[in-house]
Amino acid sequence: MSSCTQLTDYFLAQTYTQDLNMDGPSKGLLAEAFASVMDKMWSNQHKVIAPSPLKYEVGRARKEFQGCKQQDSQELLLILLDRLSSDLNRVRVDKKEKKKKNEKDNDNKENEKEAEDKKKKKEASAPKTVEEKFKRFWSSFVSRNDSVVTDLVTGVERYTIRCMKCGNASTRFGTYNFLSVDIPAKWSMFGSTSVNLSDCLATYVQEEVVEDVKCDKCKGKRRKSKGTKLETLPDILIIHLKRFKMGWHSGEKIKQFINFPINGLRVNKLMAGKDEKKTAYDLIAVSNHYGGTYGGHYTAYGLNPLNKSWYLFDDKRVKEVKPSSVVTREAYLLFYKRRT
Repeated sequence: MSSCTQLTDYFLAQTYTQDLNMDGPSKGLLAEAFASVMDKMWSNQHKVIAPSPLKYEVGRARKEFQGCKQQDSQELLLILLDRLSSDLNRVRVDKKEKKKKNEKDNDNKENEKEAEDKKKKKEASAPKTVEEKFKRFWSSFVSRNDSVVTDLVTGVERYTIRCMKCGNASTRFGTYNFLSVDIPAKWSMFGSTSVNLSDCLATYVQEEVVEDVKCDKCKGKRRKSKGTKLETLPDILIIHLKRFKMGWHSGEKIKQFINFPINGLRVNKLMAGKDEKKTAYDLIAVSNHYGGTYGGHYTAYGLNPLNKSWYLFDDKRVKEVKPSSVVTREAYLLFYKRRT
């Protein structure tokens, strides 16, 4: 995350202090601890730092991280993004007003006519087109969640369910902070072969067919297709390679080599609409995992935005490496930056 210039600049310039929100679960403490780590990493005064305050705050968020056992780096990323989003949420909630609204909602016992009128008004004002639905969804989302996380890593995806008999479709939207993608198995007469990142990304938008689902239009139980596409793309695209079957600490690890581009990643095939800008992404960091499901070792590769050189981070050891060396079979999390 320190290789993301927009994020590091936000913390190093102390801009984050204007957004600190003390109403979140960690009362702004995790954001402060994260800012301290960023400051020490980029101060040019330390060869090694110990991010103890940040680890403490992560442990307060999830007790599994309190000890010294190895945990999943994707789970750590989840915690960091979630708590930073809360700690830096620019939306302020008036607790007194919220309490009054809840009390009013509980006291209002609507009769059948009032409930029916309310339902009709809601249906009349409901958005008719997919574009209108998206605009309403996004407006509602940012009215509750507006932080540097939203600015940089949050995208919107479109879920569509379509009747395979009459074609009637329903659409809804959700947000994502990273894409968790499956690793498809590829085999040849010589055994397993390398898989491209594009193959993994294709699994994210692969349609699924479900049986015996009622269709509101043709009124019968039908086969329906379910699909996901990306509606919007974030500035920082994080891709999680699902190497652990049945979760962390159980099952097995997929050690398949994934060939991923350092420059010029295209994701237009994942988009719900036409990617007019022909968006391209360049790699800025990789989180690697060595070992199996019950233990192992983490390292990271990061691109220094100042000198454009790649570095290996391995506990206390940091060294410059060739760009080609960052593509390994141990890659677990990939961080891409939108090309401007």
